[in-house]
Amino acid sequence: MRLDGKIAFVTGAGSGIGRGSARALAGAGAMVVVSDRNGAAAGLVAAEITGSGQRAEAMALDMTDTAAIRAAIHEVITRHGRIDVLHSHAGIQIEGRLDQVSPDQMDASWVMNVRSHFVAAQAVITQMQAQKSGSIIITASNSGVQYDAGMIAYAVTKHAAVAMVKQMAKDFAKDGIRVNALCPGFIDTPFNAGFERQMGGRAGLEAYISTAIPAGRFGTVEEVAAAVLYLASDQSRFVTGLALVADGGNVSDRALKTSLSGTGFLLRLLSAFRFGSRDGGRIAVRLVFSCHAARHRGSRTMVLAVIVRISASAPVRCRVREPVQCRRRSWFGPGALRSVCAA
Repeated sequence: MRLDGKIAFVTGAGSGIGRGSARALAGAGAMVVVSDRNGAAAGLVAAEITGSGQRAEAMALDMTDTAAIRAAIHEVITRHGRIDVLHSHAGIQIEGRLDQVSPDQMDASWVMNVRSHFVAAQAVITQMQAQKSGSIIITASNSGVQYDAGMIAYAVTKHAAVAMVKQMAKDFAKDGIRVNALCPGFIDTPFNAGFERQMGGRAGLEAYISTAIPAGRFGTVEEVAAAVLYLASDQSRFVTGLALVADGGNVSDRALKTSLSGTGFLLRLLSAFRFGSRDGGRIAVRLVFSCHAARHRGSRTMVLAVIVRISASAPVRCRVREPVQCRRRSWFGPGALRSVCAA
């Protein structure tokens, strides 16, 4: 995945994932602008890159300062003629529940985790439209596609960042501009400080990760940087509006557990039947699912059909013991189940 001749702009690149992203993009041939609120840290990262024979320059940039963001991006476009990749990474993590987070802390989370990305993307979008190409990568979190206990400010703003990415992707796809969200899980960087405090220190967090994350470990900066490089490169030229989750299986594991909880309904469905046969023959019960997507007044309606098929070596007696109620809507009642049996 090469980026030769490309200009990349990375925010929050003085450490952690931002630093890894800058190094990966430069390693693929891009000229990288390394920006960070800590100008000295940005300078060190740029020096690492140029010391390896690659191209980079550093700048101090406060992502809470709208005018500064616009000026910095305008300066880079003026000097280099373009920006091909924007990785807007800078963010903030404030832990706490509703009764523990102040309005000022919620505002700070919104400014860093949503508004700063909005301003950066807005500053670069006109130039990308003119060149009919560009990749915007916004760092959200796997907390932007699920929820974490005691993280209201963080989870809410990361969900908002993912929603913003999807909206921008839809609006600018025809201009050749791709917009994707990077959703890392527990990566071994200082950014985990909020979770560490929640869990009583580093040891508590490590113990949690070893059991709660299917991969059983922290992710590495290099693993996430590889995802950034993919989204920045032409290898993902047909990918836009994606929330790319890199979390060792955490989100998918939670989703699986949630979906499995729905088997309780199926068990109730089966328990509504009483099966028997005249000669005691064995009965096999098979549940067959079919899912159909249908357009209805401009929206997609998902229809789940559950069919109970009964096969036996002898005639089968089947009757309904009780109606089965779906939590949201009564789909199955005695009449419906008798119809299935009769069929």
